[in-house]
Amino acid sequence: MSEEPTEELSDEERAVLMEVVSAGDEGATPEDIAKKLKMPEEKVIEILENFEKENWFYSEEEEE
Repeated sequence: MSEEPTEELSDEERAVLMEVVSAGDEGATPEDIAKKLKMPEEKVIEILENFEKENWFYSEEEEE
């Protein structure tokens, strides 16, 4: 049985997630995502940190 999210993603969270996914192996910086989505960089960083806390994905920085 797959694990279902406990709550729906907000439009902002969904947009950030789609940018991360579409960046693929090249990756995208929070600054790039913020510019593309016309969103404050701090908000993008907050969303990305929440995704990491919820184990949606991880930062390669943590591997080192």
